[in-house]
Amino acid sequence: MKKLNLGCCTDIRDEFDNLDIVKFKGVDIVWNLNKFPYPIKDNTYDEIHAICVLEHLDDMEKCLREWHRILKKDGKLIIKVPYDISYACWTGWQHKRGFNLRTFTPFAENTKVNEYGIDFIFADLQQRLWFPKGLHLESYIIEPLFNSCKLMQRIYEETGLRALFPAHSVIAELKK
Repeated sequence: MKKLNLGCCTDIRDEFDNLDIVKFKGVDIVWNLNKFPYPIKDNTYDEIHAICVLEHLDDMEKCLREWHRILKKDGKLIIKVPYDISYACWTGWQHKRGFNLRTFTPFAENTKVNEYGIDFIFADLQQRLWFPKGLHLESYIIEPLFNSCKLMQRIYEETGLRALFPAHSVIAELKK
């Protein structure tokens, strides 16, 4: 199984090809993720991780298209991004955008919302909200509650609950 860790910085992972714009110790591929195409052949990876990366990049659609291109059929793309109203979203000066549970739906077939003229599509999308733990004791109850089903996620996003209990991140798994 071939795996890629995009924008890894110093989070070097064994059994992954580690890619970053800076040649840190353990980085296998040095590349600017805003430059297309990547120096990677089509259908190379079974799994791609983009953890805290997409919010730094210039064009989300171009990046997702490129990640789709280098992902094998039935491969999995795991993305973790800051939730749009979280403290984490806008405290990083280099963050270009926030995300919520509707951000990735136009890119997934199972959502039946491909009316945006997107010329590539993922076969499946599964998402969950991530809440910080530790001293945030409420997160131990809130996270499983709001991730229990799509209806609870919708209630969370469409009511004041998202402001009262802001999620830290969205974790999306897209399957090609």
